[in-house]
Parts: sequence; structure tokens; C-alpha cells
Amino acid sequence: MEGIHYEMDYVITHCAPSSIVDILGNGGYVHDHLTDFLEEVKERAKFHYWLFGHYHDNKIIDDRFVLLWEQMVQVV
Repeated sequence: MEGIHYEMDYVITHCAPSSIVDILGNGGYVHDHLTDFLEEVKERAKFHYWLFGHYHDNKIIDDRFVLLWEQMVQVV
């Protein structure tokens, strides 16, 4: 990602960054190496939307983080 200077339109992952996991689980979810790595990406990246789905719900968090479970969205 260094070559693109952490600038992108979309980030699409299965899990969410640790700070978003905290919002979703009210402290009930545990951070791991992946969510901590994604937190680093969140802090460095410039993006419009981050799409993820692991948490089996549909909601928008902080206007840019989109939790998708039973929905599909067209990104291109």
C-alpha cells in the first residue's frame, strides 16, 4: 500500500478495525491481530467508504464504515 500512499475509494474487508469493533460490540468483542492491523490501516488510509460484514448486521457507523450482512451494494 505504500505505492498508493494509502489513498483509495473503498476498503473491503471481512472484519472491522478495532475502534469500530468497540462501537459494534460495546466492549463485548475482543481485539485480535487482524482488527489491530485494520486499525493501523484506518489511521493511515484516506478512503471514502470501508465495507465489512463479519458482525451479521446492517448499519452505517461514523458515515464511512458500512456493515453489510443481508444487503448488496454496487461499488463500481
